[in-house]
Amino acid sequence: MTTSNSNGNTTHERILEWLTSKRSILAVTHERPDGDALGALFGISSALQTLNISCTPYVSEQVPGRYQSLTPSESIIGGAVDLSEYDALLCVDSANENRLALPKGVRFQDISLPSCNIDHHIDNSRYGEIYHIDADASAACEIIAYFLKSMSVKILPETATMLLTGIVSDTGCFRFDNTKPQTFRIAAWLVEHRADHSGVMRQLYFDEPIELLKLQAKIVEGARFALDNRLVYFFLTNELLSECGVDGKDTEDLIDTIRVIGGVDIVCRMQQVSDGVRFSLRSKDPRISVNAIAHELGGGGHLMAAGAYVKGMKLDEAERLLIEHAQKILFK
Repeated sequence: MTTSNSNGNTTHERILEWLTSKRSILAVTHERPDGDALGALFGISSALQTLNISCTPYVSEQVPGRYQSLTPSESIIGGAVDLSEYDALLCVDSANENRLALPKGVRFQDISLPSCNIDHHIDNSRYGEIYHIDADASAACEIIAYFLKSMSVKILPETATMLLTGIVSDTGCFRFDNTKPQTFRIAAWLVEHRADHSGVMRQLYFDEPIELLKLQAKIVEGARFALDNRLVYFFLTNELLSECGVDGKDTEDLIDTIRVIGGVDIVCRMQQVSDGVRFSLRSKDPRISVNAIAHELGGGGHLMAAGAYVKGMKLDEAERLLIEHAQKILFK
């Protein structure tokens, strides 16, 4: 049997063989999970249950409010995990092993379990015993949906809904440049398998708390422009979150509030956390790679959507570095 294709990816057949050979799988995703991470995590766990494969999804922190309806009862939310109860680790939507949200005190390097890595980030490090990376896919959920389709795995409505949530989330409701013809095709296939399309749209786009809308207004009011207005950015501080009564976990899509501004090429959110600054970067032009900026800051991601975390940094220094690196990209 062929185990990999020309890109070095493990074939669907080999992945299914690997999964079905396991007794009990622990599934994990990246830290601060978004819609695609959670959709992929819970979607593949749900699908494997139909094959009588025990797969337990692990999330290191409380799931953001808009995604809590996806969370199955068998999930582990935070807390310790006895790894001796599992014989495999399934990693989804994480570009490298250092971004995985593992139980406290556990490092990927210390885990002896064989692992499978399924992802769509262009800079994935190809970690794990086997892996399947498709940077042309809009989302990890798209990869998983095609895997299940090609292997004729039974798709329950809740599985289809989880995967559709991830695709809709990572494409910005099919607005972003990562939306390809195959994205629409697999989304339609999920709806044909009774994904709750209206429910997904409602929970992602028509159920915003008033506190979050107030925060969006303040973000627009306080947005800063630089480099001939081609760069726009904002600061997200604990004080601002407290003033508006918003939990930081629920601010994933806040960057899209200013992403829509005309004439802008690069958008950035800088969030002060206890020991540093988190950068979230977006490009509005496929010729302009924010991944290059993220790499300069020690992070990574996609060409048009990337992020980084710099320990020990203050916001004023973060602002200076952002402008410095963005200038290199915009005026090279």
